[in-house]
Amino acid sequence: MNIKRFSAVILSVLLLLALAACGASSGQQSSGQAQSAPAAEKDITKEPSPEDATEIKPHITVYAADDSLIFLSTVTDLYAGYRPAMTTAVLFDESVVLTEKILSGYDCDIFITDEPFYMDYIDKNGGKTNQYGLDLLVEGSRTVLFTVPDPEGGESKDFTAAILNQSVCPLDCQQFLDWVRDLDDSVYEECGAAKP
Repeated sequence: MNIKRFSAVILSVLLLLALAACGASSGQQSSGQAQSAPAAEKDITKEPSPEDATEIKPHITVYAADDSLIFLSTVTDLYAGYRPAMTTAVLFDESVVLTEKILSGYDCDIFITDEPFYMDYIDKNGGKTNQYGLDLLVEGSRTVLFTVPDPEGGESKDFTAAILNQSVCPLDCQQFLDWVRDLDDSVYEECGAAKP
């Protein structure tokens, strides 16, 4: 018997053993799954129980101008301690990039920018800037959230926040924005910002 033929036989035997082992373990899993499947099914006709509510964690996605990094990082950390059941994710980038993402349909609940042009562009009350008649903001949610003074004594920079119409949790978003506005002045000062 030559070496090639001997190697082929050994390899075939090993493959058959491996297939047999895989078949045995998948057979065990499927029989175990068949026994536990009815317990895993949920009755969608009944009211959700408190245990069901803990499975879904509320989530807010914030798109913010990159100049707001220090303030919003601090604020979201504080908010996580205040409301641990809520997760808050912040994407920092230039306002033009964030606006493009919003227009492309990316998930965003709150938009924060220091450039009014981009907020006007997606707000039906944005005047001439909103040349396409876009209406992407919740009516009345647009507000100056904080300002950052110019260290050289120039004009301060306002950061405007608004809730987007596409948000699935506008009440949670409004609670977050109200909470930020109600923060102590010392939190703002610590981050180099000020209340409007």
